[in-house]
Amino acid sequence: KAVSAKKKTPIKMNSAKKKAATKKAATKKAATPTKGATKKSATKAVDLNIPGIELDKLREKVKSIVENADRKELTVKMVRKMLEDWLDTDLTDHKDAIRSLVMEVM
Repeated sequence: KAVSAKKKTPIKMNSAKKKAATKKAATKKAATPTKGATKKSATKAVDLNIPGIELDKLREKVKSIVENADRKELTVKMVRKMLEDWLDTDLTDHKDAIRSLVMEVM
């Protein structure tokens, strides 16, 4: 016996469902950023309050660490550890601020 393929007919949507689907798709599209969208890197105010060190001096040190390291291998944690060695203090409480400084430089 030969099996005949049935032709599927598309499901018709009423105008209210079409509008809702279009609105939902538009909302979803607007929420996702476009490929290639870049942030303009302006110098942000970084809240880093380490006694005995100025922010500009720290920024210069981070810049020199990033410039002299292999960027494929470098992590923010590695930069933080180098800064801890340089300052001889624990910077665990300042992870977010250090991450911001590193991202500024990169």
